Amino acid sequence: MAYSPNDYIKNYEDDTVIIQEGEMHDNTIYILNEGALGVFKNDKMVAQIKQRGAIIGEMSVLLNSPRTATVKALTECSVIAIPFDLDTMFAKFPSIAQKLMITLAKRLKNTTIIYEKTLQNFHEMKLEMKNTTIEHKKTVQDLREKVRDLHTQSLEAKNPKGP
Repeated sequence: MAYSPNDYIKNYEDDTVIIQEGEMHDNTIYILNEGALGVFKNDKMVAQIKQRGAIIGEMSVLLNSPRTATVKALTECSVIAIPFDLDTMFAKFPSIAQKLMITLAKRLKNTTIIYEKTLQNFHEMKLEMKNTTIEHKKTVQDLREKVRDLHTQSLEAKNPKGP
């Protein structure tokens, strides 16, 4: 039997929760068909999804863990809700399985780029802090020498050495 994406289409009104952060998954992944979705972490929107064909909800299903974010309809929208099982996915929906692998690879690549930039920024900040610390130590040393000189001058002014 051939499956059509239309067999799995679900329509949602604006502001409807599709995925709830913290809830255990129901083995369903979603593909945006039409409309716009918001991704929320701790009730704060962290991303908008408007691209038709975007895959949503796959991480918790693949990792067998609770949903990592809340996904809400920002407009009236439709998604394709697919019961997920790797064997079924490859057998019945090979194009979706391929898209899922590509999506995950792109996300991993982007995460790696962000990680590398963050690590580089950390090392630059660490070096800057080290240089700042060295500069502060030098400044403190210079100030101590000036205080000693002023103290010495003050003592000499109070107790001048006579001829």
